[in-house]
Amino acid sequence: MVPPSLHAAPSSFYWAMRLLPHDKREAIFEIYSFCRSVDDIADGDLAKEDKIELLDHWKHRIDDIMDGTEAVAFSDGFSRTVQNYRIDRDDLFAVIDGMKSDAVGQVTMNDMDELNIYMDRVASAVGKISNRIFGLKGEAANDLAVNLGRALQLTNILRDLAEDAGDGRVYIPLSLLRQNSITSSEPAEILQDDNLPRALEQMATLAQEYFNKAGNNLTELPPKKTRPVRIMKAVYKRILEKMINRGWHYPYAGMHINKFEKIIIAARAALFA
Repeated sequence: MVPPSLHAAPSSFYWAMRLLPHDKREAIFEIYSFCRSVDDIADGDLAKEDKIELLDHWKHRIDDIMDGTEAVAFSDGFSRTVQNYRIDRDDLFAVIDGMKSDAVGQVTMNDMDELNIYMDRVASAVGKISNRIFGLKGEAANDLAVNLGRALQLTNILRDLAEDAGDGRVYIPLSLLRQNSITSSEPAEILQDDNLPRALEQMATLAQEYFNKAGNNLTELPPKKTRPVRIMKAVYKRILEKMINRGWHYPYAGMHINKFEKIIIAARAALFA
């Protein structure tokens, strides 16, 4: 499962980040490239052991950057970004650990606690890293990273249900499936179960709750610094709304919004706090 900032239509991400000053924009794209690189490892065709080795290599490189011992320190954008913005090592490691979860092959989440850990690694950690670059600090900024990260990732899960199932990945917690009388753990069977729409409705409701919490967090933060965040929030919230309006029926095709609608959403989010 790709982190939200990557799995959105690239144009949405690009428009949102163009509002940043040049140095911050370049830094965000370095983080984007880092996330893209570790995601490509997790989703690639290598053996599981090779994937884990490559992901661990990224951790070693980050250690070297943090400790000032990397041979190419400050010679490339990622190293400069990590050092200039004092990116937290634990947040970078969290993203990698989230990718390790996807690298093992078939993925299942036993309960909501396990899903929350996964979402906080692949999504909320990216938000915390971004906060450093945006210049957002304090409890409201941290809560925003958690709440919006989970809202975006839940939207991803609902949008990419069929695609993930084809890769042997089911992010709907098994505990929630069992509550809705879905007994199978096989992705293809889960998708065709008549009871699945009820579980998806519950996931959508949870995503809406996190969007609302993120909206409350944004009211406590400087509007100018949060414009890119508000654009990403608005785009994803619209995708969720369109899925809810369409309904939860098999086959679960992906949902996208057209270019014109993205422009309108981005403009509104950028202009109004």
